[in-house]
Amino acid sequence: MPYPTDHFLGRQRNGLNHVSMNLAGFNRNNGPVQGTNYPVYSDQLLDWYQLKRVESVRLLFTWEAVQSTLGGPVPSPDAGYATYWADLVDVVERLLARGIYVIIGPWQYNANVADTDIVYDSAAFTSAEFSDFWGKFAAALNAVTANDQRVAFDLINEPHLPGNGRIGITLASWFSYAQFAINAIRAAGAANTVFVAGMDYTAAATFTTNGSAAQWLTLADPANNIAASAHCYLDSANMSSTAIVDACSAFVSWARSNGAKANIAEIAINAGPNGRATNCSSFAAAQAQWSNWTAFCAANNDVLVGWNWWGNSEAGWWNEGDSCDPQGYHWGLTLDNGVTQTVYMDLIDSSIPV
Repeated sequence: MPYPTDHFLGRQRNGLNHVSMNLAGFNRNNGPVQGTNYPVYSDQLLDWYQLKRVESVRLLFTWEAVQSTLGGPVPSPDAGYATYWADLVDVVERLLARGIYVIIGPWQYNANVADTDIVYDSAAFTSAEFSDFWGKFAAALNAVTANDQRVAFDLINEPHLPGNGRIGITLASWFSYAQFAINAIRAAGAANTVFVAGMDYTAAATFTTNGSAAQWLTLADPANNIAASAHCYLDSANMSSTAIVDACSAFVSWARSNGAKANIAEIAINAGPNGRATNCSSFAAAQAQWSNWTAFCAANNDVLVGWNWWGNSEAGWWNEGDSCDPQGYHWGLTLDNGVTQTVYMDLIDSSIPV
């Protein structure tokens, strides 16, 4: 269906993932500690986003930090939790004040495998617990933002099957959980856009082959305001100039054929010398890949909601490592709140504004 241009799904908006409020752990008795578990984000950084004409920020948080017990209130009233909520809301409001649309969702961590997982406190949760959270979260956030529809909800980060110590979730269960969450959000009176991710860690390349495409079409939303979400990363050995397009084309074609909207909620490629001891690729190769990607986005602007680069954070909380970096794959755009920018921002700078 067509949407007005100011609607979240009404036109293409590109941007980035704003991270570090997604926590790998914190003291559950006292709650998250500002400045220790997560940063205070400077206006300087958010001003830089605005200067670079970022139009969409995907903001990741931790479920346990806003609902300290399953079935409990959102936000949790205890001191550390209340501060975390206030800081989370503050970032949302400051982004909105700069004209930036916000996709917000939980990034969950399993301490038993030291990786992301479909868990609450490193354990499985039920569909009732998931829908309880989303209904309360949607109502609480909309109460603060005056129901600002420039905020969209991303139900959870990277659903995937169980295995290798990960709790995971099955294909059928994930889309059942997603439907329960959509129902709860609408029952809470929230009309916001909802992004529903595919399986296989939300990989765009396998969305049409891992069962996600068929299951996504079973979802029902009385508000007609949902979109499909996928992630796209390239293996360090994949140097084809059409590699990103090849990874996403089937996903976008499926969306067009089925009248759906599609968002690339995480995307990153290596770009050569990045100031780290180890790096992959070359800037020239990255330019060829990104040029083809930008052309693909322009050709599919009726379907693509946009893309969000992975990732960026406050100075001192992130790095510019690529997929060869043993300390993690972060692809940071600025390490000093915009005083300077990295090779990745050099790569994507001109393609952020649509």
